[in-house]
Amino acid sequence: MAKKRTGGKRLVRDRDGIATPDRLPSGSWRYRVWAPLAERYETRSFKEDAIKDAGRRLPGCAAGDEWAKNKQARLTTGLDSASANVDLAQVGHLYVSDRELRGRSGGHLQAIHRALKVAADAGVSDLTDNRVADRVLRHLAALNAQRPGQVTTPPVSARTRNSHIAILRAIGRFAMRRQLLVRNPFDHLERFIEASEHRRVYTIAELRRLVSDDARFPARRRAEAETLIAAHPGDVETAAKAGGWTPQQLTHCLKAKSGDEEVWWRFIVLCAYTGLRSETVRALRWSMIDWEASRLRIPGEVVKNKTAVRARIQPELASILREWYEQRSTETVLPLDQAQLTSDRANELTKAYLLRHGVIPNGRSVHCFRHTTAALLTATGTSTHLTMDLLGHTSTTTSKHYAFGADEFQDALRDERWPEGEFFFRRQPPRPTTQVGRH
Repeated sequence: MAKKRTGGKRLVRDRDGIATPDRLPSGSWRYRVWAPLAERYETRSFKEDAIKDAGRRLPGCAAGDEWAKNKQARLTTGLDSASANVDLAQVGHLYVSDRELRGRSGGHLQAIHRALKVAADAGVSDLTDNRVADRVLRHLAALNAQRPGQVTTPPVSARTRNSHIAILRAIGRFAMRRQLLVRNPFDHLERFIEASEHRRVYTIAELRRLVSDDARFPARRRAEAETLIAAHPGDVETAAKAGGWTPQQLTHCLKAKSGDEEVWWRFIVLCAYTGLRSETVRALRWSMIDWEASRLRIPGEVVKNKTAVRARIQPELASILREWYEQRSTETVLPLDQAQLTSDRANELTKAYLLRHGVIPNGRSVHCFRHTTAALLTATGTSTHLTMDLLGHTSTTTSKHYAFGADEFQDALRDERWPEGEFFFRRQPPRPTTQVGRH
């Protein structure tokens, strides 16, 4: 870009090579610069006194001409734009449009919108502001989970915070590629790290109680509970002690509804034997069962990470599924109302089911069945890569984290003699016959 000083007359030459004379006050400069957001060339003027003052403040710029060159470069590249700021909403709109044209999924676009909302709620509007990173960091540190229906919501996980940071960094890199910014304001955001807490697993005794016939047909247990209460009217503790029950177990057994018990018994059986996520279990259909190969071939549409899963059908589960298949009335394995049953509701009903059958949740949820299955597979000798394939994990690190409770089953499985990767909660496995040779 050429400039010429002729007294009070300044000659400006744009990139097309057209000379444009313009009369300015003496001692000032005018530059023709590219405004990225406006997508056009605009004219900015700088007085010589301001040039010299700024030149003394900037390192490496001792004279006004050097400051002018530096200022011109900052304006041209977008660090100091002609519109004086780089709006987050406009850059976000451009980024979403670019991702949509590149064929990104709808879930990814929703994640971008959520990250932009987090930045907007943090008070970020101008990306050239030096306080952008501090505002976003403080807002993320105080961010709580959005769970409708809960009065008190816990803080979001470090994984959620880091997901927002990754998207905001990508938006900053996109603005730099479009020459809207010279530096990425989100590069200074450090990732959040929290201590990894391993979920507790269910014991083999608890699993046998949950999948037993007593749990499947609670009418007999309810009749026994009513007999105990009739023998000791008004004294729940004495009645429970007389029957070998706990007071809490006796109370929940009397409150159970016979119509829902069979459905939730099926739900617990599928979670305990397959280790699938609760939303995947609720979406299982009879068409996903490969009876010959004893596999559940689940498409990626109903899986959280959109990866198809080939879950193994345990021998005990195969006989139970065949019985259900003969009695089927719907296309889904579980006759549940999928529209009203959310993950929180499933956890709540499962907790009540555990208490009715004498299993204290103690902080364990439906997802702990998945950790239990991974630990059992590892304890019975299944390799990490095979466990990763059976449970639908995408990394060996995740599979190792889920199998953390395998050491708790080592002593319990020492006398069980389970084959590799097989569970027997309802009966003992057939022991191999040994042939005695002749002597």
